[in-house]
Amino acid sequence: MSPKRYCSVLALLLCAAVPGRAQSPASATSSIDAIEAKAPRGEASAPLEQIKAKAAAMAYAFDAMEAKSLAADPAQLENLKALSGMDAMGSKLQDLAERFQYSGDFAAAKAFSPMAKMMPMGDGFYAMGMAQAAASSSNFNQNMKNAKLDRAYSQAQRALDQRKWEEAVNEFRTASNDPARADACLYWIAYAQGKLGHRDEALGTLGELKKAHPNSRWNNDARALEVELRQASGQSVSPDLGDDEIKLMAINGLMHSDPERALPILQKILTGSASPRLKERALFVLSQSDSPKAREISLQLAKGAGNPDIQRMAIRNLAIRGGADNLKVLSEVYASSPDLSVRREVLRSYMISGAKDQIAAAAKGEKDATLRREAIRQLGALGDQKLLGELYGLESDAPMRGEILSSLMVSGATGKLIELANTEKDPTARRKAIQLLGVMDREKTGPALLELYNKESEKDLKKKIVSALFTQGNVKPLIDLARAEKDPELKREAVRMLSMMKSKEASDYMLEVLNQ
Repeated sequence: MSPKRYCSVLALLLCAAVPGRAQSPASATSSIDAIEAKAPRGEASAPLEQIKAKAAAMAYAFDAMEAKSLAADPAQLENLKALSGMDAMGSKLQDLAERFQYSGDFAAAKAFSPMAKMMPMGDGFYAMGMAQAAASSSNFNQNMKNAKLDRAYSQAQRALDQRKWEEAVNEFRTASNDPARADACLYWIAYAQGKLGHRDEALGTLGELKKAHPNSRWNNDARALEVELRQASGQSVSPDLGDDEIKLMAINGLMHSDPERALPILQKILTGSASPRLKERALFVLSQSDSPKAREISLQLAKGAGNPDIQRMAIRNLAIRGGADNLKVLSEVYASSPDLSVRREVLRSYMISGAKDQIAAAAKGEKDATLRREAIRQLGALGDQKLLGELYGLESDAPMRGEILSSLMVSGATGKLIELANTEKDPTARRKAIQLLGVMDREKTGPALLELYNKESEKDLKKKIVSALFTQGNVKPLIDLARAEKDPELKREAVRMLSMMKSKEASDYMLEVLNQ
């Protein structure tokens, strides 16, 4: 599958994962059957400890796609297992989940992502094809913190769409701990307070926004909201004021029948105090128009004419539409924007557009470390093993080298990681290479790990190899090295790992140990 096609599929999966849009049972069963033939074979099931180990190693996922980390929410692991009793698909779902995600075959894990359409949870698994092995990276804790704040912001916007104003206020207060979105959160808190009829509180929050963030791009929206609140002086604001669905239907109809009259209305919605959902849909309607005026408005919004949320949505819409002209605009925005979140959105939009050259340029020359890491991750998802290998050889920064190692794993660069596990001089990087081999195809990496164990003298590295074999559920090599190991501490470690594995061979070996 081409990178562009792969990204398009992921984008469609995100839409499919929205609650309330589940496939029919027949369609879901057909989809399962279609990918079951590609599932890796091995033990029928994996123990929860092994599943958690694999989940932790593959925990980081793209927050732009609202992917949730399995390691951050271990309950999702049990949720998937619990599906086995729900219907006729259950047993297949459980088996495929274990075989695809936890077999150590990352290519198979990528193929597993279409099953997101069938998951009642609606999320948690659909982004495995974009997962990064970041559990041991130096920035893992920060990644998890950022993911939590992103989740709070998304939940707050969802609460606005559902007119749950108090819930929205609480969620935006949580999300406001992210300095990059503190101004946006204050605006939406004021918006929700206004909907609750708390006009004075809302005006106070807007005052706080202007004082704390005098140069914020949200201040134009804040002024429009302030005018609306003052016009409603002495009136309670009804939660049912205005029907977004009716407005959306009217806008759609007007765009078809009289687009010139519809465009000013769309502009007013996009620059006014409408709800996030109404703005998002208005922008989508605008992006679907072939009118030169509509395109000009879309381009201006992508370049920053609206608030940052609107700009990011406009950037995504340009990427989805594709084309050389839109790619040129995206490149201009990336080069000129001082906003880190906007530039990150452009990088992710390059992925949607299949703009590999632009991603490669950022991975090579981007000065900002956060954006460079983002580009390196995308190279992994695109499978550019050659460029990643070149970057690793040139890189001197230890955390960045770790990021490249993770992306090599995502790209399926088994040979390169085996080479580095054997030859890397930096102990930290070597340990990480060994760990990453543990989440790759055991048929390809198991023999290499066993060979490395037999010639390795450092005890800590030998333990890492044992852990890697355990993570991939590789029973036979573990039994072989446990039988041959003379060091009591290392032998105990191998036996301990085997004791947690659900396998007849492992059980037989436990009996062998007991009878000695």
